[in-house]
Amino acid sequence: MTAFMLADAAVEAGAHGAEAAHGAESAAHGAEHASGGFPPFDPALFSSQLFWFLVAFGILLYVMSKKALPAVAQTLEKRKNTIEADLAGARLAGEAAEAARAGHEKLIAEARAKARGEIEDVRGKSAAIMAEQTAKSEADVAKTIADAEAKIATMRAGALANVRATASDLAVEIAQKIGGVSVSKAEAEQAVDAAGRSAA
Repeated sequence: MTAFMLADAAVEAGAHGAEAAHGAESAAHGAEHASGGFPPFDPALFSSQLFWFLVAFGILLYVMSKKALPAVAQTLEKRKNTIEADLAGARLAGEAAEAARAGHEKLIAEARAKARGEIEDVRGKSAAIMAEQTAKSEADVAKTIADAEAKIATMRAGALANVRATASDLAVEIAQKIGGVSVSKAEAEQAVDAAGRSAA
């Protein structure tokens, strides 16, 4: 409020001074016509010219400090805030991008670990199934071999029994026809058994 009052007073004083200056100018004009000199270079007018220069400079400085300079300062402050906001936004965007990259790398690492675990699980199950099938196959082969050996042994025993009976019958028949000796079947079997042991 005081500054505005001072400004009004300065303007009013300037107006009065302007009237006085106008009168002085008229007088100087007359003096110029009388003396034939240029008023700005008249030493008698230096004081009034300096006064009005200072008044005009003060008014201009006041107007600049109240109007132009605050507007410039406000514009600079707004621009500064805009730049700071842009920098903050860029920093937040960079942090968000970094967080997204870290999350992406984490997901990839988890997927790789999961896939590796599934592969190991499948490999372990496959090995267990293969071992089970191998053991079953070996058991089947062993059973087949054992059954075949038992069957062969049975067939061999039967064949040997048939051979023994046939040999005993032939021995009885040969002894009767060639030697005229009557031999019982039990004696013939004993003789065949003895011959078989001696051959073995």
